[in-house]
Amino acid sequence: MQAVRMTGFGGIDVLQFGEVPAPYAKPGHVLVRVEAVGTNYYDTLVRSGAVSRSLPLPHVIGSDIVGRIEQLGAGVQSFAPGDRVIVQGTEKVRPGMAVKAVPAQLAAPASGASTATAPQPASASQPASGA
Repeated sequence: MQAVRMTGFGGIDVLQFGEVPAPYAKPGHVLVRVEAVGTNYYDTLVRSGAVSRSLPLPHVIGSDIVGRIEQLGAGVQSFAPGDRVIVQGTEKVRPGMAVKAVPAQLAAPASGASTATAPQPASASQPASGA
């Protein structure tokens, strides 16, 4: 899998694009094949260290993604492989992400090559677990 990672805190020179280990779906989580990812002003604050310098490095940037469920972790019942989803970061940068189903009328074909993991939402039939 390929991703942009922060190797430290600072300017854009701390960003590296390359191969990273492929994740797997932990219990209570889903694995999402990423079709699009958004980085925004918040990501620049994280990269600069203005948010926190206790973030484990290297860190994959971009917490707003769309894609399809690729794999279900144990206990996940509210999604199925192939479901289109939106993953939006919350107050935590990586853990604590919320996965929402994309209504069929809004889903458009796209292709992607990356994956990310996120817990199923707490509103689903099973409680979400932390990462």
